[in-house]
Amino acid sequence: MKCYNLKVCAHGDAEMAAFVRLCGIISGLGRHGASRDITVSVDGDGTGRMRFFDPVEDVEIELPNFNADDKEWLKVSIGE
Repeated sequence: MKCYNLKVCAHGDAEMAAFVRLCGIISGLGRHGASRDITVSVDGDGTGRMRFFDPVEDVEIELPNFNADDKEWLKVSIGE
C-alpha cells in the first residue's frame, strides 16, 4: 500500500463529514472484499465543491477536466 498526503478543503463541516463517510465506505468495502456500486450525489449549487491541495508544496492539485453529461466519465472503479 502506498500512502499519499492530501489536504482536503470543503464548504463546511457537513460536506467534509460526507466526504469522510464516503472514504470510510470505500475502505470498508475493500477491507471486507465486497464489490458494490455506490451512489454519490453532488449538489450543483457550489456547496459540494471540494478542493485538494498538496500539503507539502501548498499548491492546489489540478483535477482532470470533466463533462457532467458524459456518463462514462462519471464511472470510477477503485481496485483491480
